[in-house]
Amino acid sequence: MGSIRVELAKMFNLAYPNEFKLLWVVDFPLFEYSEKEQRYLAAHHPFTMTKPESLDTFDVNKKDAIAYAYDLVMNGFEIGGIVKELLILKFNKECLIQLN
Repeated sequence: MGSIRVELAKMFNLAYPNEFKLLWVVDFPLFEYSEKEQRYLAAHHPFTMTKPESLDTFDVNKKDAIAYAYDLVMNGFEIGGIVKELLILKFNKECLIQLN
């Protein structure tokens, strides 16, 4: 899929090889639902912390929890990321139970 995107960008003159464009990806979901497995999976990894604004409703609304994770994208390619890992034992246990 990435190579198709790159070729389309070239074809329609959307790519500027002499420019560097950076983008931070924020507000990433903590979980993604797998239709195949019929359960939630960690979107990043199972030890990613949720953002504070998702903590209050986490017990009843896990599907909308936002990960404390950021990805850095340059010219359409992910070049790095930062993840705040779980530090709260109670929350860590609840996340792992949710993924089981």
